[in-house]
Amino acid sequence: MTVTLGYYLWRIKNNKPLPKIRKLPALDAIEDGVGRAVETGKMVFFEPGEAVIASSLASMTLAAMNCLRHTARLCARRGAKLVFGATGTEVLPLAQGIVEEAYKIEGKPEDFRPENVRYFGAGFSGNMAEASYMATEGCASLVMVGIFYTSCLVLLGASARARAMSIGGTARWIMMYAFGIAADYIFMMEDMYAASAIVSDDPLIKSTLAVEDIIKIVAVGLTIIGLLLISLGVNFANIIKI
Repeated sequence: MTVTLGYYLWRIKNNKPLPKIRKLPALDAIEDGVGRAVETGKMVFFEPGEAVIASSLASMTLAAMNCLRHTARLCARRGAKLVFGATGTEVLPLAQGIVEEAYKIEGKPEDFRPENVRYFGAGFSGNMAEASYMATEGCASLVMVGIFYTSCLVLLGASARARAMSIGGTARWIMMYAFGIAADYIFMMEDMYAASAIVSDDPLIKSTLAVEDIIKIVAVGLTIIGLLLISLGVNFANIIKI
């Protein structure tokens, strides 16, 4: 792993091309969802799940923030209303700064509305409040990227009732069933990290993805070789003793 990472860092330092990331339909769908919001005059609702920074799941939150920046820039560029909904306070200052910066980058700082970066309450009750807000205000597109638990079905159901386009995903494999059932477009597991790398255009993030993929390929290869050797009668226990 260290050698592979060092190799890609060398490529970054010497301005060498990095591996290309495949096209993600869910990422393209975010732009379609913004266009839908412009046409209907309704909002784009962004939800990062149980977003936390001081946690082993922080990487999902950071990926969600990169996707938020991308969504906010698209909304600012095309004049769509963006509402960021949070069920935790830890990420609110970061999200507000990201959205405000996105509007400034697009040359429309006057269109930024701090009140559209909202805290709806913690846990399941917060999701219920978000669902009620979507039903009341109208929603054209729901973007859900981050750390999600079973309560995410509340929002996905609300978006279906509002006839909104739903785009989402999480790296928590145990919750992929919810998005597979109820979302129109999904980020399958580590797709959310790939989406983060694409929209951030950060070579370090792209390199990390490449290193992880290489390690997976090597691990799968070694597993297959090991199974073949066992099927041929090779006794690894004796080899290790030697």
